[in-house]
Amino acid sequence: SSVASTDNVIYRDAFFCNSPAEFGNVPESMTALLESYVQDYSIHHFLPQSRFVRTIAGGLADREESIQRWSYDGDLLCEFHVDGFAECFPELDDGGFLATLHNYKDNTYQILRYGSDGAILWETPLGNSAIPIITQILLLPDGIYGFGWIRQESSFEDVYVCHLSYDGKILDQKILGGTDYDTLQWVEVSDSGFSVWGSTQCNDGDFPLSKDGYGVDYLMQLSPDFDIL
Repeated sequence: SSVASTDNVIYRDAFFCNSPAEFGNVPESMTALLESYVQDYSIHHFLPQSRFVRTIAGGLADREESIQRWSYDGDLLCEFHVDGFAECFPELDDGGFLATLHNYKDNTYQILRYGSDGAILWETPLGNSAIPIITQILLLPDGIYGFGWIRQESSFEDVYVCHLSYDGKILDQKILGGTDYDTLQWVEVSDSGFSVWGSTQCNDGDFPLSKDGYGVDYLMQLSPDFDIL
């Protein structure tokens, strides 16, 4: 995603679509409207049908966010509050949407399903002994696919992938990586499953590409079951 910041507001392009081409630029008609909603600290996520405005309060341990969803005509669609750090707002066909939530106080991470009115319909915790962070979500006919990273106790960052049903059940989740840093930058749907771009500093594990510990870019093909092809 691209980030452009001023002293008191961050405008953030949301890329949680099936491909970058599905998003495009922020409509020119939104410029004046956005300027009118600058707050002490807010983050704006632009989606194809609407935008989400997160107003931040507190530090990591006591973070609270007030989130508003606006149409591009300037109508307030819904408003809700969360305890923690919210990200990822892919929109669903029925007018609802998803969100990820990291609560630092409880050290929990989950995906939530909201209705169009901002009411929670279900919430699914992710991770066990380690907490993953989802950076990209793909909505496909057979479910919700999440991609990101995870830091386990005895290792550096690894790649984390998961597959959920549309009623919130975890169908599959997997950790990919080695004993050094492995990152994931971008994912697209491919004929065989998923094309994944990232980088690694590993000379072992799933990405044994680095010869000297420096970062090496990779392009990986994953099956729908997250097997490396």
